[in-house]
Amino acid sequence: MAQPRAPSAPKRHVEPLAHHIRRDLADALRGERRAYGFTMVVWGTGALLTGSRASPGISGVAAYLGGIVLAMAIVLLVDAGGPRAALPKSRGSHAVISAIHLFAPAGGVAAGVACGLAVPGIAGCYFVAGLVACLVFQVGLAIELVVGDRISS
Repeated sequence: MAQPRAPSAPKRHVEPLAHHIRRDLADALRGERRAYGFTMVVWGTGALLTGSRASPGISGVAAYLGGIVLAMAIVLLVDAGGPRAALPKSRGSHAVISAIHLFAPAGGVAAGVACGLAVPGIAGCYFVAGLVACLVFQVGLAIELVVGDRISS
């Protein structure tokens, strides 16, 4: 004797795997687009200085990190308007072209290395390089965002 069939559950829509991957990739890229440019600047500048000048040693590394931290503090203070002010809210999404970072990392690395090599002493060289590279990158990134948004609109 045949068993009666249980009522079937309503079919739910299943999105294709490619849609999930594309959506998750977009989420990952949104979160990483600035970090990857910053990473290129920090690593590129440090590597070129190490190859051109000398290994930084502990004091050089500390100076390099100090320059990077000072650059970020300057950018954040200028952007927010003061140390106790809240950071402005992000404008949200930007054009894809602005996330590729065509010029900001190269400009940051070139400026950082050029300025760093002009300073005598290892610690001074690395401090100035980190400071200049990060400042030029952040300003260049802001310009890329504006230009990318204008191109896409």
